[in-house]
Amino acid sequence: MALAQQAVQLSGGNAPEILDTLAAAYAEDGNFPEAVATAQRAVDLSAAQNKKNLAEIIQNQLKLLKSMPHSMRNHSQLTNSLAKSHSR
Repeated sequence: MALAQQAVQLSGGNAPEILDTLAAAYAEDGNFPEAVATAQRAVDLSAAQNKKNLAEIIQNQLKLLKSMPHSMRNHSQLTNSLAKSHSR
C-alpha cells in the first residue's frame, strides 16, 4: 500500500496505471470505499488522456468492485478477480 501511495505522489497523481494499482491495493486491504474512489479517478484520468483501452479495463474492475455484495468484499473471489484483471 505504501509503495503504491508513494508512486502516486511521485507521478503527481497523473498516471492512471498507478492509480489503478493503488485502487487494487486498497481493495486487497479491504478499504473498498477508497478502492472505488481511486479506481474512478483512474478511469476519469485515462479517458482524459485518451487511453480508451485502459479506461475500459479499469471501468470493468470498478464495476466488479461495485457489484460485489458487501458480505463478499473480504472474500478471496474479489481479490482473485481484481488480480486477474489487473495483470492484463
